[in-house]
Formats: sequence, C-alpha cells, structure tokens
Amino acid sequence: IGIWYASGTEYMQTLVVGEELQVNKVLPVLFGGAVVLGIVIYLLFGRSD
Repeated sequence: IGIWYASGTEYMQTLVVGEELQVNKVLPVLFGGAVVLGIVIYLLFGRSD
C-alpha cells in the first residue's frame, strides 16, 4: 500500500518505466535519505551528553 501511495507522486512516476522500478535512480535516493536520517538521529541522541 505504501509503495502505491509513493508512486502517486510525480517524482516516483518518473522512477517507474512500465512496471519496472529503475533501481539505479531509487538507490541514491534511499541512500541519501538514510544518511540524513542517521545524521538527525546522531544530532538528537548522540550529542545529548
């Protein structure tokens, strides 16, 4: 369900050609999101000393 919701956005539609997901476009986005999330968690919890 979440995947179909995400595919509703314009950007996600450009990542899908036919019924195939273009992994080479999706992976950098997921990686970037993971890095940002990691930094946010580090700032919130890692430096709370």
